[in-house]
Amino acid sequence: MSPYSQLRWACESADQYEVYLGTTPDFLDPVGTVATKAFKPVPIFAPGHTYYWRIVALETGTGKSAPGPVWSFTTGTATNLPSNPNPQDGATEVRLHPTMTWDSDAAQWVVRFGTSETGLSQTLTTAVRSYSLSEDLKPGVQYFWQVTAIYPGGILRDGPVWTFTATRTVPPSPGDLTWDSGGGCSVWGSGLSGVGVFLAATGVLLASRRRR
Repeated sequence: MSPYSQLRWACESADQYEVYLGTTPDFLDPVGTVATKAFKPVPIFAPGHTYYWRIVALETGTGKSAPGPVWSFTTGTATNLPSNPNPQDGATEVRLHPTMTWDSDAAQWVVRFGTSETGLSQTLTTAVRSYSLSEDLKPGVQYFWQVTAIYPGGILRDGPVWTFTATRTVPPSPGDLTWDSGGGCSVWGSGLSGVGVFLAATGVLLASRRRR
């Protein structure tokens, strides 16, 4: 069972449910009362632990209650390394103000960033899988970054160190320049023998480049 799972159950003719949870079957603590048949504890379950829980069904109109049996489950370790970086590891044409993203099943992450693999400094701790730099990067400089996943119970998993090189000019892909016709720009001839950019309102050719 995942550390991020909800507790769910089936029951009829009840208005509310008291949820009891603990790490031993004889000592369960009340952790919440809900009107739905689902409950997600805060904080989340610690990985690699066995939990015991019970639901007490309540009828608010009559004051009757019906305790259910004690159930148990064990959480998995769920401590995977961060992966799938964007920009891709080794990329050489990265914009000067990139947004870095990654994949991970953790709840929080520490991002480290720097210009050498051994000189990474902690940038921030975040609860979202993305990070945007506050200042533009320097063109032609190779940058290094690393994401550490933070799991329940203080478990840390350091991801690999990724790298990319920033550049001032990133080649546009076909259709990149698609502003409106009120004085904006458009791509002309993209994907053919050359690429030309013209001012849409006047039709004046601003630049052209023949494909090689």
